[in-house]
Amino acid sequence: MTWLEERESDFPAVLESAVAGGADEVTWMLVDAFWPLFLRRHPYRG
Repeated sequence: MTWLEERESDFPAVLESAVAGGADEVTWMLVDAFWPLFLRRHPYRG
């Protein structure tokens, strides 16, 4: 988790670049890699 937390601020730009470049598979792999951090930082409330 530390590695992800250290790079969280870079994520939007990296994701936008992957989307703009048409790298759909890479985009989903990035989202999947960061998902645990999203859940930890912003837990969904039902």
